[in-house]
Amino acid sequence: MHKVIKRSLTLDLGFYLLIGLVGFFSSFDQTATIVLERDSLPGKPIDYPIILAVFGNVTCVIIAYPVVFNPFRQAFFTQFAGRDNFS
Repeated sequence: MHKVIKRSLTLDLGFYLLIGLVGFFSSFDQTATIVLERDSLPGKPIDYPIILAVFGNVTCVIIAYPVVFNPFRQAFFTQFAGRDNFS
């Protein structure tokens, strides 16, 4: 089970790195440093899609921490520390 999990995580990491690097190198210097700080759309004083995207990112960060903390902690102690029981 541990071997399958490690291999699947490694494969996922490889795919994400490949996709990210291809995306970065294909547009290289044409992408803004922070995409969420782009200029407003032409003819629109308020950029609603970006406001929605910023709100979505903030919501994801706020929700992700408590949802992911305990599974990460359990996986860390099980995989790397070699303990099944921890406080």
